[in-house]
Order: sequence, then C-alpha cells, then structure tokens
Amino acid sequence: MFSRFLTFMAGVHNVPSASFLGSAPPDTVRAAFDQDGIIYPATSSGAPPLRQPLIGNNYAWSLPLAFRRVGYAYSAPQIEAAMEQVATSVAQTAKSNAANCLVVLVHGYNNSVEAAAKNFGQMRAKVASRKSLRPVFLEVYWDGLHRGPLTWPVPLLYWFDAMTYSNLAGQIGLRALLNRRPPELPLLFLTHSRGAGVAFSCITDPVYDSHIRVGAHEESLLRRARAVALVCLAPAVGNGHPLPDVRKALPSNSSLGIGFNTRDPALQKSFIDERCFGDTPFGTDEKAYLEAARAVNADCEWLHRAIYRNYPKHDLHG
Repeated sequence: MFSRFLTFMAGVHNVPSASFLGSAPPDTVRAAFDQDGIIYPATSSGAPPLRQPLIGNNYAWSLPLAFRRVGYAYSAPQIEAAMEQVATSVAQTAKSNAANCLVVLVHGYNNSVEAAAKNFGQMRAKVASRKSLRPVFLEVYWDGLHRGPLTWPVPLLYWFDAMTYSNLAGQIGLRALLNRRPPELPLLFLTHSRGAGVAFSCITDPVYDSHIRVGAHEESLLRRARAVALVCLAPAVGNGHPLPDVRKALPSNSSLGIGFNTRDPALQKSFIDERCFGDTPFGTDEKAYLEAARAVNADCEWLHRAIYRNYPKHDLHG
C-alpha cells in the first residue's frame, strides 16, 4: 500500500505539445524525447494531442503506447520520419541564419516544459551576447519528471526514474538526432544539472544498473565532428558517466568546462549515501572533481571548472 502511495504521488511526465515544439524562435529548433528516448513528432501531422496527467504517475508511460491507446500508429517508420524532420529543420535553420555553430541546450531534472523553456531563454541570451558566435540553437526537452499540483513535494521520490530517462534521452534520442546534424558546424553543449547526463549519454554509453533495459541505439558519430565543447552548469552526474570514455568519444580539440559549487544543496545529497539518493558528486565534491581531472587531464586541461563562491543554490544564476 505504501509503495502505491509513493507511485501515486510521484513526478508528472513532461508532455510538450506539437504547437509548442513548432513555435520556437527563428534561430531555434525544439526536440523532445519521452522516457524511453523516443522522439516526439515535430508537427502534429494528424497525430492526436497527448494529455498531460495532473497527478504523479511515473510508470508505464511512453510515446508509442500513448498514441496506441488512441488508435494512432507510432512505430519505427514514423519515429525515423520524425527524427529526419527535426534534423532537416536544424540544417535549414542553420543555413537561413548563416550559423557558425550548433548550440545544444539541455535542461535539468524536475523542470516542467514551461520552466525549461524559460531557462533556455536565459541560456540563449548569454550565448547570443558573444559577438563572435552566430549560433543555431537546439532546445532538448526530455522527460525529467516534474512536480504537478498533486505530486509529493519531495522530488527525490522520482529522481531515480529521471536519471534513467536522462540517459535514454541522450543515448537513444539525442544521439540519433546529432548523428544527422550539419557536419560543418562545431558543436557546443550547454546544460544544467541532470542535463549533463543527457549530453554525456549522447556522446558515449553510460553505466546502468543491471535491471535497466536499453532500447536500440546508434553508435555516436561525434568523434568525427569539427569541434565539440561542453559547458555543464551544476552537473548532476557521478560514476555512471566515466569521463575518460566521454573524452575518447570526442574529437581531439574537444573540451569540458563545469560550474563547480561545494555548497550546492541538490548535488550534496550524494554525501549522505549515493545508494539512497543518487550519485552526483562531480560538480560539488573536491575529491571527486580532482580524481576526474587526473583521469582526463594528463596531456592538457581538457576538463576545467568555474568555482561558485558562497552560493548555496542549484539554479542557473550562479
């Protein structure tokens, strides 16, 4: 009975509408992935709208299943067509804006679609202020679960599901999309919190618990990219994403910079017991950061950090 209560009060799925995905700014393309890493249709194309549940329910929801329940087929051919449609939109948007880089924006855990869009607006403004850049933006929406009106107020109850969803969004969905990116554009990942897990999983396969089953996925082609840089603010990741593997899967001129904060209240939960609250020391624990740096910085400062001073928060304003 208690487990049923926790499930009932768990996180609400992020279900972006086709109209939202199709209404991005002129320099931006939006892509969304469900809990299994399946891409949402970029336009309605006759697909029925999907209803967002108002109460917590973090199990048995997937895009193909949701469509099947209303009599709409969304299997491999439609999924591939949706992927190609978004990839074509990225290429066309880059060309029309004379872009010289592709910036991939990935939100963190416990953000609703609306909250993620607001954060992306802040990120876009920061990047656009760099006069040397003419970016085309890819906003990535993944099913990080969020608090609904009847959801239990403690987000740790659905953190473990969100960690898995982030990995699948990167490994299955975003990886396939970026394998179809315009090859001439350098790539910048700009992430917050668990968005780092999406980015790292896009680049190389993460480490899963033994009970997790991963769907079919492509091999990452980012090793062939002209250049790749990652900027991960308050990265909510740990040992499940070995950085030597990430670096090895990228071109030689890649780099990783993080926002590091020893007072981050969300990342510090790993100090209690990572088996209970998830492994997230990379962006907050000095020992964990130095161990990671030693593993990847033997020949150059591939990994570097900006340290937040006296900032006991986990938001984008540090």
